[in-house]
Amino acid sequence: MLLILLGSIFYSDYSYFVKGLLLAVLVLLYFVARFVYKIVIAPILLARFYKKQGIQTCYFKGSDPIKTWDELAIKHGDSLYPWTEFSNKNPDAPAVLINLGPLVRLQLVNPAYIKEFLSKEFELYRKGPMFEIFEVCFGDAIAVVPPEQWKARRRIYSEAFHFDFLKDYLPKIEDQAIRFCNNVHPSKMDSMDIFKLSKYFTGAIASEIFFGQDITDEKIEGETIIKFLTDYCDRTIGLLRSVWVFLFGPKIINRKLTKAHREMVRRRAVFKKACKEIIAKKEEAMKKNERTSAKKTDLLEIFIKAKSDPGTKLTDEGIISEFIGFFFAGTDTTSYLISHACYFIASRPDITKRLRDEISSHWSLGKPLTFDIINKFEYLHAFLKEVHRWVSIAFNTGDRQATKDHKILDLTIQKGTNVVIGFRTMSFNPKFFKNPYEFDPDRFLRKDPEEKFNSDPFTWVPFSAGRANCLGQHVAMAESRVIMAHILMRYDLILPENFEYKLHVGEIGFLVPMQPMLLKLKPRV
Repeated sequence: MLLILLGSIFYSDYSYFVKGLLLAVLVLLYFVARFVYKIVIAPILLARFYKKQGIQTCYFKGSDPIKTWDELAIKHGDSLYPWTEFSNKNPDAPAVLINLGPLVRLQLVNPAYIKEFLSKEFELYRKGPMFEIFEVCFGDAIAVVPPEQWKARRRIYSEAFHFDFLKDYLPKIEDQAIRFCNNVHPSKMDSMDIFKLSKYFTGAIASEIFFGQDITDEKIEGETIIKFLTDYCDRTIGLLRSVWVFLFGPKIINRKLTKAHREMVRRRAVFKKACKEIIAKKEEAMKKNERTSAKKTDLLEIFIKAKSDPGTKLTDEGIISEFIGFFFAGTDTTSYLISHACYFIASRPDITKRLRDEISSHWSLGKPLTFDIINKFEYLHAFLKEVHRWVSIAFNTGDRQATKDHKILDLTIQKGTNVVIGFRTMSFNPKFFKNPYEFDPDRFLRKDPEEKFNSDPFTWVPFSAGRANCLGQHVAMAESRVIMAHILMRYDLILPENFEYKLHVGEIGFLVPMQPMLLKLKPRV
């Protein structure tokens, strides 16, 4: 129809001015129609299809999602309160339709359906809209490549993420934890922004694991490489919330239509150039010092050697993309876990005492931490798992789009449906977690038959599950235990007076307190 209208205008007898005006009107009408279809018609049709199967909707009201989320955070202490309340009232629901801004998704909230979905995700789904965002930000990384390349890349990562590799890196993780604690400037002792500063700790670890060297002091355009890349990721994710992206997709940023788009693309190019220099130096060092052992010491060396495998389709650009993706995944989520954990330490003295008693019974400052030691921190591990459950930092995982009509158990999935795993919604289901609105680390220690997560691993999925689970989850939990052990034994944490822990959706899509959480640190030693 559009082509017919364009043809009729082009071959008409109208003047060039009238033709131009008609074309402009036609283009405007096209984009208005596209906008209306995406935010009104498509969601209505989708809801109608799933309502026939008994699936309810749980939409955020209002045209401005950020305003709605903030209002919910102020009223209920949680921007995603409608989800948790839905789960509490509908514990047997297999799924629920949700909206994140104008996009509607089918959120799976039952472990049986999640398990079935994950078993079919490669055969019946493609990457969802969120991964288009990742592709703009990270490039050709494992999160966005096709299934065969994904399998090849995952094999590369699996060479690193095993016990011996992590064991070798544990001293470096602890060294960064000690540096983090020692480098807290006295001027920050009364107002430490843990959400901001913890990114430098997790970023330093992610960089060292990937490159095999401490690059925290290396600079790009006068900024440390960690700060430069952290700002780049934050800027990019921020841009992806714009109306430009909604109408034309994330790749519109590469067109550099706005000043912000041009700056993002420029910073990406600058960072890639710096990384290529690091890769070149590593390759030169590898040629001069060929190893007699098959042991790999860092991800970069593993990736460089994997370039000779045609199945990986790896280039230097691909290695850099893998680093950016690895950095983002290993920096933000873990730093937010650590930061939220600090809130519960500062606000729950009974829990804090128990954590310190456990840590001090197995370890003291000045003694190197080993896996044998941190594995004895059972209550600390349970505490961090409960922080994950309570906060649900990555509250949705999966994000796949169905490529054909099919069934997940008794639920018919329509082609084109965006499907996600609702970790936060499920975490407050009383059917799986007894007394879900109670912060209780002991739930992960006791064997209570009423708490179904004890027997079903698909109820606790902050790192996803199945074939596509996060390979870096053991690194994340290890570094979280190490830094929390040092913080607990070195400092008393004090919250600002009248601080209210009200969670809202932050700029990069994770749950964070609305009010800045500026901690006061009181040295204990």
